[in-house]
Amino acid sequence: MPTYIELQNNGPIPTSSPVGTVILSVNQGQLTLTNNNGLNPSQSLYTTTVRGLYPSASLTEVWGEYTVNYIKQKSGYPSNDVLYAVGICSDDVDAFTVNGNLGQFPTSMNSFLGPFMAGGLAGYPFVGSVGFGAYASHITDTGTLFISCTPHIGVTFTGSAGYQFRKGQAAISTNCGAVHGAVGLVTTDPAPPSQSNAPYDNENYELWKLADIIYPYSASFSGSVSENVMAATDIIREAGLNYVYNNSSSFSSSLAGRTMYVMSGIFINTDYQFQAYTDVTYFASYNSTTDTWTDFTQDYKDGLFAQG
Repeated sequence: MPTYIELQNNGPIPTSSPVGTVILSVNQGQLTLTNNNGLNPSQSLYTTTVRGLYPSASLTEVWGEYTVNYIKQKSGYPSNDVLYAVGICSDDVDAFTVNGNLGQFPTSMNSFLGPFMAGGLAGYPFVGSVGFGAYASHITDTGTLFISCTPHIGVTFTGSAGYQFRKGQAAISTNCGAVHGAVGLVTTDPAPPSQSNAPYDNENYELWKLADIIYPYSASFSGSVSENVMAATDIIREAGLNYVYNNSSSFSSSLAGRTMYVMSGIFINTDYQFQAYTDVTYFASYNSTTDTWTDFTQDYKDGLFAQG
């Protein structure tokens, strides 16, 4: 599969896909994908492409519906009594899905209360312990909390990781651009990232933090751009989860003996007009009475993947 695609305005360009030749054409900035019979390729073909990179990825709407039901099954709390904190990138494609707009976050998550916006660039939980404490204080008297930490990455229809085609743009776009930038910085400058130096100065703390997270691994970024961005995204995902895990005290007093739920994974954006995917890597509960975590990852993933 190609690592990038060049498109010419109003000119169809054949490229390989899981089903053979697919024609990608651009007319007035809009991307159209058809197979050589003139039919729009189905979402299932995209699933084949995405699972070539993330084998356990699920469609986001399936993930959302399943998560709502899973938490209710485990805890007894209905979704309208669960306050949700979403840790995802500030990118406009990560807004909730609305017809005609850009967002790809699943509407099935709308039944949760909120969400509290816990992320920043790349989805790292930049709200910090103070922000999480504020979020926890908003818990309902009868409900609980649910946090998802999912940095995002684009995957094009033809399988280019770290990229996507956005609405109204003929050219391919980076996703996540902040991760691309951080990888580029730590692989070209051997010095540790410093907030005193450009481009990390001038209030660019979030970019500095991402670079600081991946800097210890910079020597390992020796593959293709796509491979490096995938690796860096997972490093940032792990760092975000560890932050939540290590700051459970931010939630304890507000939970008042109740159990909250935390999920980590990769949110996979797709080309415009396709549904996104989620690759879950961790799902657990935190018991505020015993200050202990229970790992439900395998049970959660088995049930989710069985949904198709």
